[in-house]
Amino acid sequence: MKRLSIKLPLVLGACLLILMTQVSIAAGCPSKSKTEWLSFFKEEADKLGASTNYYNKEIASYAKKCIPTWNILGLGQCSKRIAIASEARYKTKTKGGSMGWEMSDKDYVNGIPKKLRTLPQELSDGLPENYREIAKNKGWKVFKYRSRTVPNPPRSSYNRVLLVVPGPEDDKYIQFTISDDLSKPNRPERLIDFISVEHNKNNPNKKAQVHFTQFWRNSSGKKPVDKIHGGDGYDSCYSCHPNGVRELSPEPGSYNKEDAKSLLEIKKMMSSYGEQEFNGALHREAWGAPKGSEQGCVKCHNNYQGKHLQSRGAINSRTSSMHVKHKMTQDFSMPVSSLNSEREIFELMDKIPYLLTESERLAFHKKMRKEDQNDKFQFAVDELFKLGKISEKEKSRYHLILKGHPDYPNCLGQPDCFMGIDKKYTQMASALDSNYAQSSKDYYFENCKEDNLVSGADDELQVDSSQRRSGVRGFIDRIFGVDNPTPQGSEQ
Repeated sequence: MKRLSIKLPLVLGACLLILMTQVSIAAGCPSKSKTEWLSFFKEEADKLGASTNYYNKEIASYAKKCIPTWNILGLGQCSKRIAIASEARYKTKTKGGSMGWEMSDKDYVNGIPKKLRTLPQELSDGLPENYREIAKNKGWKVFKYRSRTVPNPPRSSYNRVLLVVPGPEDDKYIQFTISDDLSKPNRPERLIDFISVEHNKNNPNKKAQVHFTQFWRNSSGKKPVDKIHGGDGYDSCYSCHPNGVRELSPEPGSYNKEDAKSLLEIKKMMSSYGEQEFNGALHREAWGAPKGSEQGCVKCHNNYQGKHLQSRGAINSRTSSMHVKHKMTQDFSMPVSSLNSEREIFELMDKIPYLLTESERLAFHKKMRKEDQNDKFQFAVDELFKLGKISEKEKSRYHLILKGHPDYPNCLGQPDCFMGIDKKYTQMASALDSNYAQSSKDYYFENCKEDNLVSGADDELQVDSSQRRSGVRGFIDRIFGVDNPTPQGSEQ
């Protein structure tokens, strides 16, 4: 008893200190009824949906103080999207850099483990002339092609060599920009794009994590330096990579038969990762509703909320509209068609390396480079006909698939009355942003609708959060379902 009487004041003092610490952290939640909170959340949802530049920095503060109140009132899920969006936008606007993360570019890159952002020794001085021999000996994959989508600095080159380096922890996708000048095929280029995917194949409970790095070579194409530590900025990554790794868009005929096989293997590899995250650098749900519900885009691009086999990151307000438009109106790779008639044209493009001899392919592609971006598919069809690779009947069929019936829609009811991919996808792209602001307003408030609220709480009940033990950050994180709310490299 004597021992207990001595220690009891110390125990009580320690408990009181803990309680006071928790109370001081929890104090400050506004006193509002359920109805008043719902009205407040509706206003915030409307503002978040109307402008990607809007955020209320007080929401993040409320989230740390008001969760017990919101849960008791049945508003825990209702508050989640709005709180995450406000905090993520606040961090992006105040700390973010050119890459567009919720932290500075330097903090992001420094937060990537060094082994996941370091070039293999064989590539540490740029792209060696014998890169194919090295890749063969190392078991790497090689794909040399010309992009349909993005011109790379400093000379707006579309030519690429992609080396894929599989590993036990991560797969490295290392893409070198190469000369796009036919008269100077060995002219040095400078940019290297580098994506590391921690595939976590040995840990099925952890989602794949994607890391982005860029290197800048000197004027001789040598001595790559990380662009951040070399004093340069990065390109914006998420705007073009909402799903992490991005499907390749090679120009028809720009790659040979050997690399056509590699392309299939790389596509299979990219699709094997499942859900891909950005290691806490960005929260997708902060940036609005997934676009394209009427166009069928959300069957795949749904923030991984669907059960579709191809479920992936959403196209939202942060996604580059230029790239989405390009993929729909020039690349024709989105949306993935479910119509056999439309798939025919893409299958034909994939067959070009097998239909042509290597000398024919090189001559074909030299002509292809001169064509307008919008007419590359039609040019490919016409050129394949001239070379005797397809019949006149097949040529007419492919033209119909691309351009549609000349009398559409007056021909409805007649055979082959088809709008054509060109017109169809252009219309879809134009409609993609219509009513998007309203969709995002509804998206942020979706879990605040009556059917999604927890019932049983008194509508007018008011809870003083200062009387509740809510000071433990882990408790808040679990409520919000955020495993890493303060990513490595960001401020605490």
